[in-house]
Amino acid sequence: MALQGDVSNEADVKASVERCVAAFGRIDSYFANAGIMPKYAAIEDTTEESFMRCMRINTLGPFFAIKHASAAMQEAGEPGSIVCTASIAAIRADVTPLEYSASKGAVIAMVRSSADRLLGTGVRVNCVVPGGVVSNITQQVAMEMDERGQSLKGYDMEAFPPADPTEIGKVVRFLASEDSAFINGQAIVADGGMSNSMGFRLVKKKRDVKNTFQKGMSNKPPH
Repeated sequence: MALQGDVSNEADVKASVERCVAAFGRIDSYFANAGIMPKYAAIEDTTEESFMRCMRINTLGPFFAIKHASAAMQEAGEPGSIVCTASIAAIRADVTPLEYSASKGAVIAMVRSSADRLLGTGVRVNCVVPGGVVSNITQQVAMEMDERGQSLKGYDMEAFPPADPTEIGKVVRFLASEDSAFINGQAIVADGGMSNSMGFRLVKKKRDVKNTFQKGMSNKPPH
């Protein structure tokens, strides 16, 4: 059942939860995934309007989801799982706008705190922390960098290609299911190891033909 609404509007989020309960009897899982990325700007050019809009959608939206979905789950008396979407921009410096990093960092903190507040209720709260994902948002970042005449220096696209959205979806499905019943209040990073990398890889050195030839000559017996 498809519903249209504004995740930063509490009445819309509450109504979506109520519609779900009315149609299906209960909510087993809630995935708070909606988010935006504002246009990149230097710190001194970042506006209050842009910052607060990003926080309302990326952070306030998941808060409303946790608030109303957890209430419905507790009322049904059945275990439930709430999953939010953060970003590796929340755990390391990133090329994304400052307010985007702030909004996703707040999601991780909110997930940990709300999971603790809901202990004993049967409701779990976790978040997935994706790296680069093939999406309109990552395309937007690439296009904006190109417009500014910039590129990512030192980023190993071969080692850390953007993930297909289905790869992130598998993590969310796991967190939403009973298979993850013992996982609560966690930020699960799904970035192919990018945030854990030192930024370089050890590769096999190419054979130096000249040095090999010189060493071979030095080993020949004298005439």
